[in-house]
Amino acid sequence: MFFDAIGAVFGLVTRLLILNVHLGVELVKLTWRVLVFVTATAIFVLALPYRLMQRRNDSPEWQGWPPPFGMRRGRPLKPDWGLGREV
Repeated sequence: MFFDAIGAVFGLVTRLLILNVHLGVELVKLTWRVLVFVTATAIFVLALPYRLMQRRNDSPEWQGWPPPFGMRRGRPLKPDWGLGREV
């Protein structure tokens, strides 16, 4: 009986350690998802004024206006070496 009690205690301690590791992994996964969500939301909110200005400039109302002196109308071409999000 003595060895059964010691074996039961070691079994419970081992299960407790394994459950703690699983809980830690799940907590890190949840924290990572929350961090990614908060970061993505902040980036979208900060980019919103730029997107609204871009949509306003591309509207048909603004296309009929004469171009400013020395500036071309339309979007400039992107270079071959840059990716779409870098330029």
